Amino acid sequence: MDMKIFSLFVALILSSTSAFTSAHNKLSDSEGGDTSKQELQKILFVDDSLMNRKAFSRVLKISLKKLGLEGQYLVETATNGQEAVNMADQTSYSLIVMDMQMLNMNGAEATYKIKQTSPKAIIIRFSTLTEGEVVDIAPEEAKETILQLFSAVLKKPTKQQAVQDVLKEFLLKQIE
Repeated sequence: MDMKIFSLFVALILSSTSAFTSAHNKLSDSEGGDTSKQELQKILFVDDSLMNRKAFSRVLKISLKKLGLEGQYLVETATNGQEAVNMADQTSYSLIVMDMQMLNMNGAEATYKIKQTSPKAIIIRFSTLTEGEVVDIAPEEAKETILQLFSAVLKKPTKQQAVQDVLKEFLLKQIE
């Protein structure tokens, strides 16, 4: 039943207007000589599902717009934990939203590694897993502390208001 709700949610998000899609494409295009894009704060969304990456990126952008933060953040995506670790080593992110169940490196391990080099990183757990299941997949050395490494939790499937609340809590706090 939850999968049906999530599928409907994704379908709703993917039916966004062409004007929004155009704005999304402008924000997502990090190539070219436009130096204003280099000054944008960055949000990283990590999930191995292409459909989730596309849908959640749009939800993030809609939520940013509703909070008056449109044009201030660039949403980037990673397909697995290892890619997220590599990206976080190269770039400072204002916020990271991390799926837990991924191939190559799961979200608990990626979170642990990112926190080793960026202890102040704000990482949001995005998953259907319970706390116990997250502990089970965490690296042995992180099992006792893994849950404290996450700044907040978004349960799959999530609603736009929940995403907006997380952005409001963590991004608006950074601006003040």
